[in-house]
Amino acid sequence: MSAYIVSTETIDCLVRAAVTLGGRDGFRWTDRGRDGKDCQRLYLVNGESSVGSTLSEADLGQLLLEWNRASVQCRYGEPIAGIEYDGPEPNGATSLMNGERVHDTPPLDDVLGCLRCLEYQSCEHPTYDIEPGAFICRAIERLVLNRLADLHLGEQPWGLSPRSVGEEVKS
Repeated sequence: MSAYIVSTETIDCLVRAAVTLGGRDGFRWTDRGRDGKDCQRLYLVNGESSVGSTLSEADLGQLLLEWNRASVQCRYGEPIAGIEYDGPEPNGATSLMNGERVHDTPPLDDVLGCLRCLEYQSCEHPTYDIEPGAFICRAIERLVLNRLADLHLGEQPWGLSPRSVGEEVKS
């Protein structure tokens, strides 16, 4: 399959998910340096950080697009012009408290599909898995999995004991 630059709608979906699923404290992730050691850098989108950097929604989307662009450029060996990302299109109501735009959380299956697409289209670069884009995707994926677990908490066990595993096998 050929590699390509993902659509801005794909990036919009992921940025909206990061911002809305991140909650009141904002979206956070820590990445690692090229040597594989934690850099202890903490990034926030829509929050305040005492450690690391604070990013806008546009900055977050730009990081993801640049990760994707570097991969496609590596795959084909030709320079590809950068794409400027201005942030997601507003799709929610405007907050009456502070006048800032608010986004609706995208459907979780859309978020997972966009994650899979972006990760697949961004894996051609030899260091793709230690770039900020990879850590951002893992953090968004954790947010989605936590939301899914919250939605189905009564249906899923919190771990399994030998007894509960045996009961599962008998039924």
